[in-house]
Amino acid sequence: MLSVALTLSIVYGETVEDVNAKIASERLLWTAGETSVSRMSPDQQRALLGGLPTPLENIDPAQIWEPPDSLSLAVYPAGYDLRDYNLVSPVEDQTTCGSCWAFSSTANLESLYIQGMGTTLALSEQAMLDCSEGTCDGWYLDTAFDYLMENGTCSGMTYPYTAVKGTCQTYAVAARINSWQWINPTGRREDLRAGTLS
Repeated sequence: MLSVALTLSIVYGETVEDVNAKIASERLLWTAGETSVSRMSPDQQRALLGGLPTPLENIDPAQIWEPPDSLSLAVYPAGYDLRDYNLVSPVEDQTTCGSCWAFSSTANLESLYIQGMGTTLALSEQAMLDCSEGTCDGWYLDTAFDYLMENGTCSGMTYPYTAVKGTCQTYAVAARINSWQWINPTGRREDLRAGTLS
């Protein structure tokens, strides 16, 4: 069983083969596999889902990426996998803490760091967990990006992950984001494809 925030309707207890059949029927370009979450009960999975959905009325329209009028999806490839270009960091395990918001936002920043600097840097999710308002019960991803813009984060080696919210420790900023935008707050596939490839 997988939890996927797309148009797929996946039911607890479905096999990986069932999920892959649904993925294929939607013509999506990825394959599901077993993970540490696959065999958890729905309650156990919910405890890990710390990414809280930002209500649409709280999204600043000025912060939504708008495709240029001349944009044609025909100029973009049907698929583009950053893994093929070594532009993503390895998958990590948040264990029993619902800190996916911290892992997701730092993974985005790690990928940008690889693209800009040409080398990898494992960033600290724990610094975000300890020093922000986010908890193991969740936080908003947009607020996590705001945190990275205002405060940055440090190396994961200097502030290792413990999977519990602790007291904020002073850290030397290793990376931060300058700005961010919503690419696809409404779920339109065309906007997502154009925004991620442009």
